[in-house]
Amino acid sequence: MQFDFNNTRGRLDTMRSRRDPAKVRQCNRDPDSPVSAHIQIPCIVEENHSGRARGIGRIAEQRAHQGIGTPRLIDDSSAIAIEIAPENLAAFAHGSAAQGRTAAHHHARGFPRGMRIDDVNAFGHQYNYHCESKTQRKTVMPKMPWRGVIPAITTPFRQDLTVDHTFLAKHCKWLIENGCDGVVALGSLGEGATLSSAEKKQVLETCVQAIGDRASVVAGVSALSTAEAVSIARMAEAAGCNGLMVLPPYVYVGDWREMRAHISAVLDATPLSAMLYNNPIAYTVDFPPAHVVELMDANPTLDAIKESSADVRRIAALRVLAAGRLQILCGVDDLIVEAVDAGAVGWIAGLANAFPKESVDLFHFALQGEKEKAFQIYRWFLPLLRMDTVPKFVQLIKLVQESVGMGSARVRPPRLELIGRELDEARAVLKEALVNRERG
Repeated sequence: MQFDFNNTRGRLDTMRSRRDPAKVRQCNRDPDSPVSAHIQIPCIVEENHSGRARGIGRIAEQRAHQGIGTPRLIDDSSAIAIEIAPENLAAFAHGSAAQGRTAAHHHARGFPRGMRIDDVNAFGHQYNYHCESKTQRKTVMPKMPWRGVIPAITTPFRQDLTVDHTFLAKHCKWLIENGCDGVVALGSLGEGATLSSAEKKQVLETCVQAIGDRASVVAGVSALSTAEAVSIARMAEAAGCNGLMVLPPYVYVGDWREMRAHISAVLDATPLSAMLYNNPIAYTVDFPPAHVVELMDANPTLDAIKESSADVRRIAALRVLAAGRLQILCGVDDLIVEAVDAGAVGWIAGLANAFPKESVDLFHFALQGEKEKAFQIYRWFLPLLRMDTVPKFVQLIKLVQESVGMGSARVRPPRLELIGRELDEARAVLKEALVNRERG
């Protein structure tokens, strides 16, 4: 097991594994930390003294007796951590993986009260690790790659407009099988504003369970208040998501001081890697490149931006100011080829809900500089991609999904399904696009 102590960002990067948290890819420490910095593996225990003692006895004390780790309290009344020197981590990992009892969650947040050590693996949450230096303790999560095609998925509804979790799981698996690198749930395309808190939690859990370790699950974080947004972020962490897509608050359009405080509060709520969503066209609030860099400087978990200003010049400006620290993803479907040419490394895609393989091919041709091959797809696909840029984009994309046999056109009020002339025009655009695809 190799450890790299030269990472200038001070991240502790680990292999994402809900089933085997002991598999660690690398450990990076702050430059000012001693080489003997310890790693803390948290253990979830019952929220009482007997429960805590039982937790120590089952994991921490056992490891301590073997001379591998030292049990210690995390700053929380319901969690224990085992402190392990890097040279002993492999031995700890081997033993804990065999017993299936390594713990799983920062400060035990999000786990049901009364959960015992033996229940943690079955609960299926994501694992994090704690790295302690002389001056500070940092909590970090496995780093999101923030690259490739990551569809902003729609939320499927049954006839009674309850969430169709069976189809949601099927859709997620289908997207990954067709080359997508992850999914973003609870976004505007996912009609997140119409979902209750309990429904949001269930949607995230369904996505995580369906995709497993094959790809990434990102939770959209949007709310009327900062407190609610923080709650959603913590919910996403508890559900096992890999990252957050953080939006400005709904309705209220604040100044920079207020928006900075809102975004920072959400970013500070969890150790999850985050992507800022900048869409001044839809949300009025704009995060210009200088403000994005200021947020990055103050919030080390901000690693990416979904840039949906539709101004391709923003990508170059972000690349210059961020100096390689920011992953830039395009959030406008009909701008993807131009965005990649300007330096975008990912695509939060809409029409990929219905055409994942075609979206992945288009993105990779653009990324590889095969412009003629990219244009051959763009030529027939572009009229459909433009559906992502109009007010009724949710209805249109769901209609396309239904037309290709992968979804339903059902939406929740206040949205209503397309009818009459709008429906006829949308179907005509889709029909012509499919004919042009066949012609090649």
